[in-house]
Amino acid sequence: MKRRHRSALIVVAALIGCIRTAPPLPHAPRGLDRITVQQPTNKTGDALVVDDLGLLGRLTEAAPTDVPDILAADLRTALINRGVKVIKNPPRSPALRTEIRRWEPYTADYSVVTVDLVASLVEPSTGKELWSAQRSNWKVPTPKAGSRPEASKAASEAIADALVDALQPAEPSDDSKRSAP
Repeated sequence: MKRRHRSALIVVAALIGCIRTAPPLPHAPRGLDRITVQQPTNKTGDALVVDDLGLLGRLTEAAPTDVPDILAADLRTALINRGVKVIKNPPRSPALRTEIRRWEPYTADYSVVTVDLVASLVEPSTGKELWSAQRSNWKVPTPKAGSRPEASKAASEAIADALVDALQPAEPSDDSKRSAP
């Protein structure tokens, strides 16, 4: 019996050793104080509906919420929380673009969403790419999710936090330092 228990522990330890965390995303240029968040592009071929409004929603012609909608909202929130101003349609602010290439919640228990994603920060006036990051086969943990919508919402928030962690807000100006209490 002890041998069987020891063998099971060895197998579990080996499996845990195989789990790799995703490397950090490359850092974006420093000094960003304002960004436009463009609506993420869905390249998966699936609708990626998060909240289906059902029959009542279809009768009122309300649009269902999808992954690009929640990811855009989560990106805006994460940027604001990091001290970056989120600007709508400015001609001079860099634009954060995201492209969702894969979005697959693990349907057995919704504990992970596998994502392929490309993000870039683009200077709108020139089209010059200031920063880009790509993740393939990104296993985004969603341990508390009990459904596809919950898993998608949790993954969206985690992805937004990871992308925004790579962005560096501008240092406060001397004037704002003096006015701080």
